[in-house]
Amino acid sequence: MSKAAKGADTHITPELVEKVDGVLKEAEHHTYSVSRIYAAHNAVFQKNDAPQSCSSCLRSRAAELKKWRESYAADKPSGKHKDDGKEPQFVGNNGILYFSQEEADNSFKFEGKDGVLFDTQEAADLSQTDARTGYEGADGKVYQTEAEALAAVKPEPAKTDFVAHKMVTGADINFTPNADNALKGLVKYADGATVKPGKYTTEAGVLISVQPGGKATVKEEDLT
Repeated sequence: MSKAAKGADTHITPELVEKVDGVLKEAEHHTYSVSRIYAAHNAVFQKNDAPQSCSSCLRSRAAELKKWRESYAADKPSGKHKDDGKEPQFVGNNGILYFSQEEADNSFKFEGKDGVLFDTQEAADLSQTDARTGYEGADGKVYQTEAEALAAVKPEPAKTDFVAHKMVTGADINFTPNADNALKGLVKYADGATVKPGKYTTEAGVLISVQPGGKATVKEEDLT
């Protein structure tokens, strides 16, 4: 017999047993609610564990509840919560039967990283993990409504506007052309360091003439 079932168990009410049954039915469908599992587990075993969303935490507590429920049923075959002969008959949003319409109405199949329950897995995946108010979209922004978050599009990576030149000697140089003249622009080393004034030749035969301030002009090397 589990520890919670020994001795006085006045804290075990028919409503608590029903909640445990609901949690176990969800677990059978590999659906885990952080808030409901921890609430039932803390109530049965008289603990005050803080909810954690790690899968191993949820599965282990669901297993402990299942073991306790089997022991409780063996000790009380008639079951206080079954005195009226009622069976779960209210279908929840996740297809699981519940003993009350309220439990069925509040049942959701997907729980977000922030502990909030959602109707879809997509919405749960987009749920935020911090204390900000709203819903986080794929673009990393927080929206006031779930619909806005789902409609958010992840931005495309920023396009590079420089030309990377591999040098004959020394570090590679990045050349950013001016908008009105592709042969003039600014240069920096690939690591962001300033290029000193002078003339530099790339492996492709391009001559880069660098002036003070990083201004530069590029042209094909004259080999004649």
